[in-house]
Amino acid sequence: MQTPMARAVILDTLREEDLQRLLDDHQKLLILYGFANAISTAVDSELLLNEAMNVVFGLVDAERGAIFLLDSKTGQWVRGASRTRQSHGKNEGIDIVLKNETIDEILREKKAILVLDTVTDSRFKEPQAVVWRNTRSCLCVPLASQHRALGILYVDSPEPGHFSKEQLTLVSGIANQTAIALENIESVQRLKEERKRVGDILKALPVAIVSIDEKGMISFVNPRAEKLFGVSYRECLGRSCQSFLGGDPFRPLLNLVIPALREKRGTTFREVACGNPDKSLLLQVDIVSLKEGTAWKGILFALEDVTEKKRLEREVTNAE
Repeated sequence: MQTPMARAVILDTLREEDLQRLLDDHQKLLILYGFANAISTAVDSELLLNEAMNVVFGLVDAERGAIFLLDSKTGQWVRGASRTRQSHGKNEGIDIVLKNETIDEILREKKAILVLDTVTDSRFKEPQAVVWRNTRSCLCVPLASQHRALGILYVDSPEPGHFSKEQLTLVSGIANQTAIALENIESVQRLKEERKRVGDILKALPVAIVSIDEKGMISFVNPRAEKLFGVSYRECLGRSCQSFLGGDPFRPLLNLVIPALREKRGTTFREVACGNPDKSLLLQVDIVSLKEGTAWKGILFALEDVTEKKRLEREVTNAE
């Protein structure tokens, strides 16, 4: 273990620039650590992109910067976030023109570029490049996940030779992590939309739908099921199937549900007599086993009240 005197000797032997480099590296690590924590819980793409721009400006002394995303529906470039050194994180309008040739090259090859001087770089002569007002040096990095390229992260400076290969590596790392987080957010959003769509379909079905999870707890009922069982969604959600179906009117249903849960299987089109002496019901039951990939997640059963239908069939038969 080092003594205070030993540490003092070590510090004395360090040159001033070495000490400053250590302090700068420590600050960069803190910024990167904070960004890693931020993207691990990110659920909003706009907040994520602005946070990415703030981190880039914390690591690189840039004058202007922006993230552009490709709109999959329109095929147009849209600015997801932008800022300048003076804007302090605000997504302010910036004078920028995007030229497709250089952008296409970066996205196609998924390769970041470091431009030391736009005056002598052929890619930055109109109309072949990204053109910023008063730009002399820039970093242009693809936002690319394993599956696809999502956009471009761009920063610049009015000074030639302002950026280094080390800074290009840092910004590329931020861009890669941002792209992965963006794709995760998109996947979660698509999943939410799909679940809502499926939920809307189940709610609109003319049959009663009840879902029971792998622990035997009610996880979903649609409006037709609420009416059939005479309970609200809130009243039955989270209840055990024994509590929900264990009463005398619907005990025959429980005798089908329990084996289906125990054996993790479905039952196709069984007619079950339910109800009480005052009101008898004949229900057509279809039980489906639910899975996510190979994991069993419970059962879903559909109930159709065929009491009136069967009564009419008997009357027709008798009349004939």
